[in-house]
Amino acid sequence: MTASQVLKLMPHLIPKPLWGKSAANLLQRAAWARIRSDALEAARHACEVCSAFGGTMTWHELWDYDDKRGTATLIGLRIQCRDCDCAVHMGRARKRGFGDVALAQLVKVNGISVREAKLLYVSALDKWKQRNKREWRIVVANSLLERYLELATLEQLWLEFDLVRNLLAWRLALRIWFFRCNEGDARAQVEVSRV
Repeated sequence: MTASQVLKLMPHLIPKPLWGKSAANLLQRAAWARIRSDALEAARHACEVCSAFGGTMTWHELWDYDDKRGTATLIGLRIQCRDCDCAVHMGRARKRGFGDVALAQLVKVNGISVREAKLLYVSALDKWKQRNKREWRIVVANSLLERYLELATLEQLWLEFDLVRNLLAWRLALRIWFFRCNEGDARAQVEVSRV
């Protein structure tokens, strides 16, 4: 791989604080289906990375991470085949037993060696570990908002998602605390009854 070589396919590991915060998860089904259908039509039902045609195509959200400002910007949507999706989400693919598929696709699409593909993954993993350490603010690029007005609600939905997640975490923590407190009372009662 040369320094000037432009790679068509790269692993994009999503920082943990952003897991589950996708347009596909948060938009109403009808809005998501319309945008996905539009993206499929624009791609002519082919993978926009490797040009594979037929089979199941996934809708991939393209993100730009500003590590200094802590901003994740949704900048585009891309249709990709399952193999390219494995390569992009290589961490998830490895956990599910498809790491070899992901690696082979990186090699095939980029015309690189297996060693170079592994280095791409290691580099992405290092960056991912750093990005996991911070909180992220999410925005949608104006170019996407102009085309898909439904995406304007995402920033608010992401904030609400965080609020609900935090409330659920607190609720769970309170239940655990309450259980432990009551468990201590129950032990004390057992010990008193033994006397």
